[in-house]
Amino acid sequence: MKTTIKSVIPSIRVGEIPALSNAMVEKAKKCAAVTKSDLFSAAFTELEDLTKQSISTLNAEKVSVSLDELDSARDAAWRALGIGLEGHAALQKGENKEAALSLLEVYNRHGGKNATKLNFAAESSTFESAIEEFSTDAMKAKAKNLGGVEDALSALKEAQTAFSAQFSEVSNQTATAKNTKSSSELKKMILSCINDKIVPLLSAAALILPADYADFTSAIGEDIARANASATRRSTKKTE
Repeated sequence: MKTTIKSVIPSIRVGEIPALSNAMVEKAKKCAAVTKSDLFSAAFTELEDLTKQSISTLNAEKVSVSLDELDSARDAAWRALGIGLEGHAALQKGENKEAALSLLEVYNRHGGKNATKLNFAAESSTFESAIEEFSTDAMKAKAKNLGGVEDALSALKEAQTAFSAQFSEVSNQTATAKNTKSSSELKKMILSCINDKIVPLLSAAALILPADYADFTSAIGEDIARANASATRRSTKKTE
């Protein structure tokens, strides 16, 4: 009876493929027959390298998405500060009105609400400059009697600090991974490595040397079957 192993279906997600390929690599490392075979060793070494690249790229992409979320948060904090200062400037009287106008002048001098339209670096520079001015003793004294303004300034500072930390991490990862491929490209390469190299080798080895490879092939086949089943269920739900 011919021993075969199914290929990984193309609809598997980019986030799922590294888990499958990593499980395969770990099983390969524990199979004596595989580690002694030059053909298998070469194929699984390639798969392991691609898996590491894929995981690294996915992590970098997640950080990038998080950066967009943090940018939206600091934009919201900046706009909230502007709205609060405009409200105080319009409604307050006497010293409080003058205080609100002084703070609003700093805000507008740093681009006002249009500052959120700047690119990441320019916006960071603008917000940090504004925060520095708002942090002087004179400006703190003016904000003290304006309800909600101190909290708005604190929220802006926290949002900017969070963004800057994430931006540094993204910059470092980008510099390290300048020539890396996208997660979609790596998914295709992993699928090719598994379906075009490893699966044919496994099918042949299990048929020719079942004592050495049958159990390993069965275990890998189960991993692939589970991954395929998950992708198939997802596709079926979309069409229902």
